Amino acid sequence: MSAAQILCGFLWALGATDGASKPAPSDERTIEILIAGPEAARNQVDAALRPLFAGASDIRWTTEEKVPTDRALPESRPQDPAETQQIWIDVSDPLRLCVYLPVADTQGATTVRTLTRTGQTGAEADESALQAVAQIVQAAVSTFRQEAYEGAATVGTVSLPAVEVGSPEVVVSRPAQQTEHDHDGFFLRVLAGYGTLTATEGYDQQQYSKFGPTINLAVGRALSPNLILFGEVLVTGAFNINERDITGYEQNAGRDLLLWGFGPGIAYYFMPWNVYTSVTAGLAKINFVNAFTDNPLPDTDMGYVGAFSVGKEWWSGPDWGVGIAARFSYARSMTHLEYDGRTRGGRYVDSDMHTTTFSLSLSATYN
Repeated sequence: MSAAQILCGFLWALGATDGASKPAPSDERTIEILIAGPEAARNQVDAALRPLFAGASDIRWTTEEKVPTDRALPESRPQDPAETQQIWIDVSDPLRLCVYLPVADTQGATTVRTLTRTGQTGAEADESALQAVAQIVQAAVSTFRQEAYEGAATVGTVSLPAVEVGSPEVVVSRPAQQTEHDHDGFFLRVLAGYGTLTATEGYDQQQYSKFGPTINLAVGRALSPNLILFGEVLVTGAFNINERDITGYEQNAGRDLLLWGFGPGIAYYFMPWNVYTSVTAGLAKINFVNAFTDNPLPDTDMGYVGAFSVGKEWWSGPDWGVGIAARFSYARSMTHLEYDGRTRGGRYVDSDMHTTTFSLSLSATYN
């Protein structure tokens, strides 16, 4: 048994010998202690806590791989003394342990006690964190038993002990229905809108521009809450584009232009505002389609593209969000042959095209 377990057991024993002022556990109320996180971390916390409540008939132990989003957080509300009271311990993050407890005198709220391990490493950090968690859980169990013994109709004050593990803090969360609105797991985002596309030939500064539709599809997965890694396809079209040469002469030659690209990207959501930024970098090329002109242009080779987006979404369901987004992209090094009719007999020359796009889109995201 570790030093943390011995110390916590000693503290609990002192409390239990405090005469008749400490009630025996009530047969009418069950206290559920849920430990959520990876199996190894769960087992470590379980081994530290169970001996402190050995033989207690009012304690029920449960485990989950992560904090459940389909259940209400432990919250204070009027209830029958026989109802189950809950304590959740989240060990998903090895550097931060979270203990969820009801908030006293606050309807539908939860105290989240966060214990960080700043400045400590290895076994020392584990022992200190487990000691702190044990003290908090014992204080909560003692309070719940007191209320059940007295027949209280509401959850009373949970006295949280002072613990020294990094920088503990107490924050108030809303009920668990809101925890469904997390950016984790599978990620799917579709952007569809309208914007400008400007493509410029590197050889003779010929410029093609027009407004056109844009659509982007991103698929990926959360690396951590609110941080998403994805792969994305970007498509922007410009039809019946305007052409301008280096002298400023402008005409419409009936060309249709399609810029498309693909590559990996990363996005981060700033919560609770549900505002995000994302960056994508990859390969791109231009296709000239339906170019029924006297001098059709060949498609370009692959070049490079980078895109930056910022957006705001509103939740339309537990996992779906809809919103608006602005996107800027820049592509370059897309080479192709361009006919130069200014020389005698004409000739084809290598031209390096680059493009800029700016668009406003509607977004739909599943995450």
